[in-house]
Amino acid sequence: MIGEYFSKEINRISNLSASIPEGAFYTFVDFNGVKKALRKKGYTTSNDVSKALIAHPYHIAVISGDACILSEADFVARFSFVDYDSEKALEAYQNHPSASGEEEVFIRSYAPRIVEGINTLRRFIDDLSKES
Repeated sequence: MIGEYFSKEINRISNLSASIPEGAFYTFVDFNGVKKALRKKGYTTSNDVSKALIAHPYHIAVISGDACILSEADFVARFSFVDYDSEKALEAYQNHPSASGEEEVFIRSYAPRIVEGINTLRRFIDDLSKES
């Protein structure tokens, strides 16, 4: 549920795309849609993008695409979406399974750092667009 939410929200960010995970705890985010703006800022590799994401004010830690055996010129990063208290979330889910349409409310309640991370990534892209 959280992985699907994460990917769908990333796919709503202009010029980004994310794979939908099937049983994993991470997904790949493709930044090639903003490649021109990234290059204009001096970012020429996926590792450069990773460094820009971890820097102030964003503080988003990712694994660069080249560390995942992709081309360093391919602006892709691996994001994990497990920054939440899984024990607390599981207990809440077992006591009240989410009905269809309630998933976002559940995620906002039990995985707020995931939501915050997506919003921060959105801000990174917005800032990148303003500066280019």
